Amino acid sequence: MHSLRRRKRFPGVIILRGCVLVLSNVKAMRRFVLSRVDIWEALDMKLISTRNGQNGIEASKATLKGIAPDGGLYVPERFPSIEDMGAIEGAAYPELCAKVLGLFYDDIPGLGELTKAAYERFDDKDVAPVKKISSSEFVLELWHGPTLAFKDMALSVLPRLMTAAMGEGKDI
Repeated sequence: MHSLRRRKRFPGVIILRGCVLVLSNVKAMRRFVLSRVDIWEALDMKLISTRNGQNGIEASKATLKGIAPDGGLYVPERFPSIEDMGAIEGAAYPELCAKVLGLFYDDIPGLGELTKAAYERFDDKDVAPVKKISSSEFVLELWHGPTLAFKDMALSVLPRLMTAAMGEGKDI
């Protein structure tokens, strides 16, 4: 039998083997995602250390550095507004990914082409499709990448972001 854990904070979310979200319905999934996004506020993004909250740097520089000088992790100093993304309904996954990344990486041009290239090796055109498994449950499939693991969602984009961040005239 598969190990299922219900999240107390999000009762509609179930973790199956640590990598599949099963939600009570598609509306619950949209509410979950949007509730995480609707607190975003503004552009001109800087990332700060979790240890001291100071010395904000651009996301591209934080991506290349990895760890802040004080040993903390880099986090956004604030979250931009979802309205800054424009129309997202019906957007393909790479396009949606580029819009979200654009809120943080305002100094990297061509994010649309970058994300499209990152996800072209996935074996499903939807990249992370939502499949109906019963009349009231849906599964978000995160295993369609080159290594068949959920880590492909981030690690297909990260090297491309790092390459773009090291572009001409940039230093860390």
